[in-house]
Amino acid sequence: FQIDLSPEKIIENEIDILKSSVVANRPINLRLITRNFRNPPNTEDLMCRTDGDCNKIRNECMTRIITYTPSGFPKTDIIQEADLWRYMYDLMDACSTQELDPVTKAYMTRFKQNNKADYVNLQLAEAVRKSPEMINYIKKVGLQINELLPQNSGKILNMSFNMPRDARLQFSNNYNLIHGLKILINDTENNDTYYVGNFRLDEETGIWSGDFYFEITDHFGLDRGDVMKYQYAPGAGGIGFAAWWALQHRKAYCPFKTKIRILATIQGKLK
Repeated sequence: FQIDLSPEKIIENEIDILKSSVVANRPINLRLITRNFRNPPNTEDLMCRTDGDCNKIRNECMTRIITYTPSGFPKTDIIQEADLWRYMYDLMDACSTQELDPVTKAYMTRFKQNNKADYVNLQLAEAVRKSPEMINYIKKVGLQINELLPQNSGKILNMSFNMPRDARLQFSNNYNLIHGLKILINDTENNDTYYVGNFRLDEETGIWSGDFYFEITDHFGLDRGDVMKYQYAPGAGGIGFAAWWALQHRKAYCPFKTKIRILATIQGKLK
């Protein structure tokens, strides 16, 4: 039995990405052309509370731990919050790489500070920008534009379309499990694409290009489905997920939204 640790393959279609870059702030004068979002939206993974349903959550991460003395008698100890943080730190460390270690540390600091404001981390955004998942998403959006331009008289200003639901960005494969993007992002909540400007269409060759802005929204938080799925994973991962859930849903540490902002110049060719 061999685990596939290869990255996602970059698709080949009629679309080229001439250049791309990450930005800290959202540009002005944008026009939304497509929005791809989780339906229904996940609201539980943004909750912070003290009364989360701990039924079937690992005992080691709940209010009490039951151990046994050498003579076999049960002994109840109170779990310390510091232990929960240690379990979660071990999880983040095990699922990250040297390149993204500063990002995981920044995420942990923000979570521990209860800072629930939207977060932009340019180092994470750069890792996403270079990923085959992001490259493929841009190329898929470009292909939709390429197919709709002839129906739209070669104009983009009034173009609007829906991306297939399964096209929403995900970083859930085994490659991203060991390279950091799965623990930091995994699935995404919203993928919005905006037209920025500089659209050109050569009517003789059919070659077009334009500047577009991609805004990816993710939730750095867990819902019950997440913890039930991963809490018994081997190694540091399993108990780390249970500790993360306990910190969020029993200790009221607040999750937050991550915003990833990318500008890209796309080129295509009409058939």
